[in-house]
Amino acid sequence: MALIHPKSCESVHSGLDLFSVPPTQTAVEEGSFVEYYPLSAISTGAPIEFCINGATEDYLDLSNTFLHVRAKVTEADGSDLADGKDVAPINYWLHSLFSQVDISLNDTLITSSDNTYPYRAYLEATLNFGSEAKKGHMTAALYYRDSANHLDDTQGDANAGLKIRRDMTAKSKEIDMMGRLHADIMHQERYMLPGVDVKIRLIPSKAAFNLIAHDEDGGYRSTITHASLLSARPNSTLQHRQNSRSTLHGSHQRQRGTTFAHPKRSGNGLTTVSKFVEGPQKAGHRLSQADRKSSRYETTQEASHRRRRRRKRR
Repeated sequence: MALIHPKSCESVHSGLDLFSVPPTQTAVEEGSFVEYYPLSAISTGAPIEFCINGATEDYLDLSNTFLHVRAKVTEADGSDLADGKDVAPINYWLHSLFSQVDISLNDTLITSSDNTYPYRAYLEATLNFGSEAKKGHMTAALYYRDSANHLDDTQGDANAGLKIRRDMTAKSKEIDMMGRLHADIMHQERYMLPGVDVKIRLIPSKAAFNLIAHDEDGGYRSTITHASLLSARPNSTLQHRQNSRSTLHGSHQRQRGTTFAHPKRSGNGLTTVSKFVEGPQKAGHRLSQADRKSSRYETTQEASHRRRRRRKRR
């Protein structure tokens, strides 16, 4: 059997690992959801842009990032719908509201620039989830399946799914919707490292696409009144990148080089060195210049050399 990657190692199928004890996940201790708002005010037809700043020590869990949208159906002039209007959102309205979703990492676009996002979202939702999910959490994105052979029936009760969506948005009632974005990077479970800016740009679709009505001339509008991103920020004990809290500064003149001063002399007044990890002090005790001639300092250095020799033997 060929490996999936030249650097991939062989492993045993979990179904054959009969006698092992499952490991305990201890790297992620806790986390929280952070809400991000658009960079500019929401206006009809204008793209909605988010920026998740990477200038933090926390990781970013894109697989647990949710889009929250509050929207309503109005007349073309923005006024509320009258009672009895035969107009309704199409199925999976949260994602049908947008024709294109662009995601960038540190200003590098990683998604394809096309206007087929609502089709991808609908196909992935329809083919990858069962009936229980479609009747459960997917209704938060206004997923109510249309009745077969009645997709274009906007009047009456023949199309059960459309009737539900029509009743929920009647008289321009606002609907809160939430769901995950359908993008490749949102479907992987690896965390995003600190220091990476994530930008998400949502381009709205036309009302003639995301609404269906009995009137041939249309004349209706999809109005988004609120949009935000809820993103999980896990706190991990494994820090892949952690900046030092302070830097030891010496003489800049010595660092640049001068013939009358030794470049390795720091002159920063350092007298003691201690190592602390998550609170407790490590390496036994602190080292100070007063210990240079003492047996304790020599013992520490000898112990350090012994540990290095053991590692080389291994």
